[in-house]
Amino acid sequence: MTQSARRVAASERLGLVGLFAVYIALLAGRFDLARLSDALPSFDLRIVAVAVCGYLWCLWSAAERRYGWHARVGAGPLAAAFGAWTVWMALSAAWAPPDARADEHLVDLVLMAALVAMAWSFYSRLPARHRTTPWWWFYWTGLVYVLAAFAQGPDSLGRYSALGGGPNVFVRVVMLAVIAALFLAAHRGARWTLAAVPVLVAAGVLSGSRGGLLAFAVVILLAAVPLLRRMPRLVRRLTVVLALGVAALVLRMLLSERFRAVYDRFVVQTLQEGYSSGRDRIGGDAYALFLDSPVIGVGLDGYYGLAGRLYGGEYPHNLVLAVGAEAGMIGLVALLAALVLGAATVVRRGTDRVALFLGLGAAYFFVAGMFSGDYYDSRFFWVLLGWAAVEARLSRRGSPGLGSPGLESPRPDRDARAAEGPPVPLPTGHSRTAASTAARARAATTSRL
Repeated sequence: MTQSARRVAASERLGLVGLFAVYIALLAGRFDLARLSDALPSFDLRIVAVAVCGYLWCLWSAAERRYGWHARVGAGPLAAAFGAWTVWMALSAAWAPPDARADEHLVDLVLMAALVAMAWSFYSRLPARHRTTPWWWFYWTGLVYVLAAFAQGPDSLGRYSALGGGPNVFVRVVMLAVIAALFLAAHRGARWTLAAVPVLVAAGVLSGSRGGLLAFAVVILLAAVPLLRRMPRLVRRLTVVLALGVAALVLRMLLSERFRAVYDRFVVQTLQEGYSSGRDRIGGDAYALFLDSPVIGVGLDGYYGLAGRLYGGEYPHNLVLAVGAEAGMIGLVALLAALVLGAATVVRRGTDRVALFLGLGAAYFFVAGMFSGDYYDSRFFWVLLGWAAVEARLSRRGSPGLGSPGLESPRPDRDARAAEGPPVPLPTGHSRTAASTAARARAATTSRL
């Protein structure tokens, strides 16, 4: 390997390290010093995480600009739509009601936009062989969360969660790990990853998150046909058998006395008593606020300031309702534009397996956002949708991006000349005519070959 190739490889590794740092920051969610100890000040550690990721991005960008190969393929129109949505949501803080926590949500939006932008930037310029690495992160993260949940045990309501996050966060992590297992089996040939799917699904059921499980079921059923078509035959058969086995396992858990909390949560409370955790009232209040100010909304966190604080509601638990109530039709149009542009970019190149699975993950987080979470909880939806758009645009250009097979150096002509050694001077008396004659002779020999 030449020195230039080694520098390119080092730049790629630095980019992967930076992307992993962004992933950890996204995964950690909200985290301040006060959660570690009551004696510590309430300082938002996400600011430190964004600063560290930004520093890594600057180092990588400088190295990549000098030694790397700029793919120059981003998320396309989706990036403009996401920027417009973020800016409008931030501007809505100007007319938020006095009791709204607009400052906190404004910080959330700024930090989320920074992390999403860096995640897109790192990912779009990594070589194809590194762009599948995040799927391994998703897979092992899900297993770590499952082990932590089992070690911690259920809460007072019999629901499982892990590492400081609630059940709704836990189910999204483990369901993304299921999608990662399917991808790794279909795209990387790692069929052994499917063995963890029953455990992951069972852990998701034990979380008691009805919205998270319903979102996963809806997305998987809608994507089942295109998903199976793009799987190798053996993986397709294993997936079908596995799906039937998992369905039987879930049914067994719902009807077993051993999992009484699961039965009470899904059968008694949901089907028999119609318990919705107050989502019907929350949704009605958010819709009423939208009708009060349909164009610009009531302002950032206006739901809490005008309705939620009166009975303990933190946010609408529905991304679309929250945007409509607090940012009006302008915010909804920006959100819809991002959805349409991102989906159109991916669907146009639906034959690309990587883009399809990334789009599947984004769709899962979006549908899950209809049942729980606030603006900051939509961060993985934006990240995965942007990655899917990047993969689709790279596929449309017929280029796997930086570090494609056979492209070890960004300057192959220079490396070829270096390998040939210094030019040999012509003997005295030879002129340009002799050089041009030799060049014509080499060209003729090449054409005959």
